[in-house]
Amino acid sequence: MPIRRFKHTSSEWFLLAFILLLVGGTFAQDAAPAKQRPFEVNDLFELESVGMYFGGPYSFSPDGKQLAFTRVRAKKYLANYKWEYLWGNAGSDVWLQTSPSESPVNLTDGIKDGSGWWSPQWSPDGERIAMLSTRGGNAMLWVWDRRNRQMRQLTKRGVDLNSDVHERPFVWIDNDHILCPVLPEGEMPLGMKIELQTPTIATAEWPKTAKGKEAAVSVLQSGISESLSDRPQSELWLIDVGKGTSKSILKGNARSLQISPTHDAVAFTQQVSIFHPKASETLGFDSTISGGLSTIGLAQLDGTPVTLSGDISKDVLPDSLRWSADGRELVFFGYSGERNQAPLLYRLNVASHSVASTPLEHLDASAVIRQSTQLEWTSGGELIVLAAKMDGDKRPDVVARRDWYLVTKDGKTQCLTTSMKSTPREIWPQKGGMAFVGVADAKIWRIEPASGKVEDLTADFHDKVAGIVWPSMSNFGTDQFRTPGDTYSQLVFTVQNGELVDPYLLDIGSHQITKLAKPAPKADLVAYSPSTSTAIYYATDRNGLHVWRNDLAAKTSSALVSANEFLRNVAESDFKRIDYVSLNGQKLKGWIMLPYGYEAGKKYPLLVWVYDGWVAKDRPPTYDSINSSLSLNLQIPAAKGYAVLFPSMPLAEEGLTEDPMLRLPEGVLPAVDKSIELGIADPDRLFLMGQSFGGFSTYGLVTQTQRFNAAVSLAGLSDLISLYGQLGARERYAEHPQEDLFVEALMESAQVGMGNPPWKDFGRYVRNSPIFYVDRVKTPIMIIQGDMDYVAIQQGEEFFTSLYRQGKRAEFVRYWGEGHVLESPANIRDMWTKIFSWFDEFSKPKKEGEEKGH
Repeated sequence: MPIRRFKHTSSEWFLLAFILLLVGGTFAQDAAPAKQRPFEVNDLFELESVGMYFGGPYSFSPDGKQLAFTRVRAKKYLANYKWEYLWGNAGSDVWLQTSPSESPVNLTDGIKDGSGWWSPQWSPDGERIAMLSTRGGNAMLWVWDRRNRQMRQLTKRGVDLNSDVHERPFVWIDNDHILCPVLPEGEMPLGMKIELQTPTIATAEWPKTAKGKEAAVSVLQSGISESLSDRPQSELWLIDVGKGTSKSILKGNARSLQISPTHDAVAFTQQVSIFHPKASETLGFDSTISGGLSTIGLAQLDGTPVTLSGDISKDVLPDSLRWSADGRELVFFGYSGERNQAPLLYRLNVASHSVASTPLEHLDASAVIRQSTQLEWTSGGELIVLAAKMDGDKRPDVVARRDWYLVTKDGKTQCLTTSMKSTPREIWPQKGGMAFVGVADAKIWRIEPASGKVEDLTADFHDKVAGIVWPSMSNFGTDQFRTPGDTYSQLVFTVQNGELVDPYLLDIGSHQITKLAKPAPKADLVAYSPSTSTAIYYATDRNGLHVWRNDLAAKTSSALVSANEFLRNVAESDFKRIDYVSLNGQKLKGWIMLPYGYEAGKKYPLLVWVYDGWVAKDRPPTYDSINSSLSLNLQIPAAKGYAVLFPSMPLAEEGLTEDPMLRLPEGVLPAVDKSIELGIADPDRLFLMGQSFGGFSTYGLVTQTQRFNAAVSLAGLSDLISLYGQLGARERYAEHPQEDLFVEALMESAQVGMGNPPWKDFGRYVRNSPIFYVDRVKTPIMIIQGDMDYVAIQQGEEFFTSLYRQGKRAEFVRYWGEGHVLESPANIRDMWTKIFSWFDEFSKPKKEGEEKGH
């Protein structure tokens, strides 16, 4: 189940996907020392990293010569472990390299006061760097001036960070002005206060009841319309950086800021109503996570008010805003009514301030789950959109084929990719918008809307294309993200070569493909500057964390970051790939992390790490390298002598109805058998463990098999019916916790795959809830959960008390003040100590006729 970041974003699911589903490779550069010690829990708190999200960690100056980037300090230096949803940036610094020949310098030195600094962005003239910082106890905007090398604070109010985390929340307008949304006086971004507000509010209210003189009461409402005017609203400020002054050009929560090409106006979405789900609709991420329905807005940067007229949607898709190249028109998608109809295409005429809608006849251009809306302008002033055909008024499901369609000025549509075997899911506009490039069937295709021509740019390239990595549309924050409206003359794509990933530069105009040199065999390209042909490479392995800046033309390389080098003396477990067949006959892959000091032919205790829906790729999972500071880094049990198995557990594509619990044994048990067959796993020492949706997987498996000596479930779902209606612990004491329907949407339309609320498909909820099979459990199980977990701690309580009622062996470990993933070093150390003690208790083979745990 995805880990929560903060409430009002379109990407709630990202963190657990990053922690549990990200796949890639480990890296090797130099020969390791002959004698290495095993990995330890305390190593987690010594590891440095680079920043994530909010525009990415790397920012080139406009001339491409200077580079600002975010570097994250080791966790042992963190001042506050509860700001986890700033993605590590609460403990980071902004560094600057003035030229490839100079060593980077730390501009911010946040370790002195425990502050974090991140999201660097250059002014258009390259004289200033704006950035965010927690200095002063809030996320505020600062600027560094290259001329006097001074840092100045630009806002004393918190910056509104509740926009898409792929983007910086502030925007340079010109050399002297920044557009930035700020929160009301005293407010903090939800990502900072989300796990602080419950103890703050509760400890203030509880004493009132004890004293008996004030009512300690909170009332939640349903079935009525509520006004946004009574709630705190952010403001959009235009900041004069030189003068240090600011003026408010808009009041109200402005999101998805898009500056016009003429730089005299900004388009945005603005919340107009609270989201009230309709009984007839299936909940989806797009509405429930955005915090409500939004309309379109336009503001002149000189402060002149703008009133729009015409057919204005009150339910705009925030990621669909696109300016025309001349700035005269803005297009976007929105709904005219309920979402059981396809969205309409809207056009905003900037001169007249009028809005008109156009239906895309028999087409649905809405985004599928976890994919952005695809809409681009062509050089001829027409549009190209990704859409699926509708069967009458019936909308297509998530697996329906989507093609690229040309939308003419009069609203007519023409399919451009009907002749292709499959369709690129993403496209990158060629400079000028004359053509668009995307990946399909391991090839790069160029689509020319004017002629309808589709061309394979890699017809003479004999390797399979894995994907386009620069600029990225859908990655995990370690690189540069594309900006709506940008066009490109070059792209960087990759080819998978075993566990290696090789980058290639494609010149779209000439079709020339050039293989790019790498500073280390397993280094990944994460950023690129086409103006200077400069690439940023990243690698992490037992030799440490390394980031390089490569001048591709001069064929020179300089080091930006060299950290974690103590890992040279730490052994990293190797991975072994296994191939096997599932119980339903599907060919699958899995990975085994071999234990420290592995000897072929020796049998080891096997720890099976499960996460329903995870499918192994050709590269082993990177979240378990020794350079990962995640609290659940499985190098830790491998260092203790466990072989760790990662089995594939395929499910239907998200958005389709599924029975995730019933399918659990299909991919797991044959992988266990394969590990035993290979002589790696001891069949008498099998253990099971998983976190979040993996905790659910653990619960579900112990109700369906007795193969395992013992199990550990962390933050797991046990009762889908009760979880559906529980308020999140972090928001329970806030004013409107009932409006956060993230868990409900996750169950209905995404990961859990129920397809409906429980009153519409009660049977599916029951047969996929482990709690209703708890009488079958014979495996001793440890349950670990934090009381601030958004997967309510009551889920663990239900499973534990049901086992207690039956006298079955179980242990419930509760961590006070912790959320979905443990953050406190003391708690993390304690967790692993308890896990290993639990496994040790049941490590001996059971006697014949004896049940485990008795």
